[in-house]
Amino acid sequence: MTDTASPLRMLIVEDSEDDALLLLREMRKGGIAPYHELVDSEDRLSYALRRGKWDIVITDHNMPGFSSFRVLELTKKYCKDLPVIIVSGTIGEGVAVTAMKAGAQDYIMKDNLSRLIPAIDREVREGFMRQAKRVAENALEHMAYHDSLTDLVNRCVNR
Repeated sequence: MTDTASPLRMLIVEDSEDDALLLLREMRKGGIAPYHELVDSEDRLSYALRRGKWDIVITDHNMPGFSSFRVLELTKKYCKDLPVIIVSGTIGEGVAVTAMKAGAQDYIMKDNLSRLIPAIDREVREGFMRQAKRVAENALEHMAYHDSLTDLVNRCVNR
């Protein structure tokens, strides 16, 4: 389960407020009461991703003017390690596979939300691990090319 010390910060990309409320109800039934923001347009999504620190994005697939593929693009642009789960009533298996290849961590059908809580728990945990790995790799690269005492770039830098 997610850390109870701080609430899960969830960005919901959904054009139907009723469907968003169903997601939240399912989460509360599973013991998660997230801090959430509902966005329903590409502009509002971009703004939310730029200004907020999120743990997960839950998105519908088909919305007026954009789809989960655009959600994936924007999420990777602003928050590289942020997990995205597609929750849709209309996504076909072929589209779901394409979405997974494009970076979605999971997809769940709206008429079967029993996998929602386990998927969120898993992806939030793995998202934190991806972020920690990226930070460690960046630190190792910096140490490899910089003097440990002065922090100056080594003279022989062959990248």
